[in-house]
Amino acid sequence: MEKNNKSRKVAQIIIAVLVTLALWIYMEVYVSPPVTVEIRNIPVEFTDEETTLAEKGLMLLSGYDTTVDLKLEATRKTLMRLDTDKVRVVADTSSINSAGVQTLKYNVVYPNDFSSSGVTVKWRSLYNITVTVGTLYSKEIPVRTEVRGQVADGYFTGEIQTDPTTLILRAEREDMLNISYAKVTVNIGGATDTLIETLEYTLYDYNDVPVYNDNIRSSTKLIQVTLPVRTTKEVPLKVDLIGADLKDFVAVDIQPKTVTLVGEGSMLESINSVTLDKIYVEDLVAGLNGPYSYTIKLPAGVTTTDGTTEAVVTVAVNGTTEGTVTVNNINCESVADGLKAEVMEPLEVSLWGSEEAIGNASAADVRVRVDLSGITEEGEYTLPAVVTTSTESGLTVRGSYEVTVHVTKRETPPDNSGASNAAGNNTGT
Repeated sequence: MEKNNKSRKVAQIIIAVLVTLALWIYMEVYVSPPVTVEIRNIPVEFTDEETTLAEKGLMLLSGYDTTVDLKLEATRKTLMRLDTDKVRVVADTSSINSAGVQTLKYNVVYPNDFSSSGVTVKWRSLYNITVTVGTLYSKEIPVRTEVRGQVADGYFTGEIQTDPTTLILRAEREDMLNISYAKVTVNIGGATDTLIETLEYTLYDYNDVPVYNDNIRSSTKLIQVTLPVRTTKEVPLKVDLIGADLKDFVAVDIQPKTVTLVGEGSMLESINSVTLDKIYVEDLVAGLNGPYSYTIKLPAGVTTTDGTTEAVVTVAVNGTTEGTVTVNNINCESVADGLKAEVMEPLEVSLWGSEEAIGNASAADVRVRVDLSGITEEGEYTLPAVVTTSTESGLTVRGSYEVTVHVTKRETPPDNSGASNAAGNNTGT
């Protein structure tokens, strides 16, 4: 019983503490008097300086380094939701109409996701922003580049590019008189790929002495520099021969035999040859074929060192001859049920091969097939024929072929024993 009383007292104490803590949090966050927070060294931002003020022929000469301290008042709950790093001080320059010392009012700008309705500025270190305004003078100067270091062995640099290529400077006339150019410095030590960097620049006078003047304003603070880094690689030109049976009899001459490519190292690494075209052996004739002229097609960004853009190909076919065989056994395939197909005329097939292969050629070396899968009615049809030779014959078929197929109704019911629809001796079932 005594143990239960002690446990009950402990529970009561814990509950009391939690209730007290909850009441304290509620009073502090929701009921307590407003509290303050101090934000120090907020830089002043100026609006309309490059537009409205510049259109009036005026510019700010001082005031850019001005900062403001603020003391804000609100409920603790409100200030807990405020990111003080995002509080800004913004002064509008559009009201300035003349040169000299000017006084500007400013606004306190809060983050977009923060409701400032319950916030009061209780104190500020400055109530106005004092700036010096001068007459605007513009000057356009070129951007120069200085390259330091050496690229990796076997690489070289191309023409350097800057963006922008010129700068528009604005300042009082006295500040601008001696400014000659802007310079950026690029370090290319050991580079193997094109460098693209965004860099700060330095102003120089006509004696090549650096000029550091905070009164000079520029159209941009950074310059993008692109420095191509290239290498070379010699690769052969080639053609793909299609038709393996006769490749041993074909000699290909390409002029030039090789080209030296110029491009990014990473791009050239994957290029080991350049293919001009595919040549089908069956389209050639015995003896010389050509010469054929081909454009050397290269990937974007890759060129040749000497500007070569074309190659000439000559193909010699030696030790071969042509012959013909007459084929009577033409297979009609995929004939529809209830129909039969016949090729009434034999097909004369032109062949190409070595003298020995042509001398031994017979109709048994040649297979002719006709596909009738699209035919569903009686009639006479001219259809393409697929002509092939056996691998061991060493023969290649020349040309393409068509045959005339007569399709009629079958006089007897089709055989359901599973026999093939393809028929020999010029007959399809």
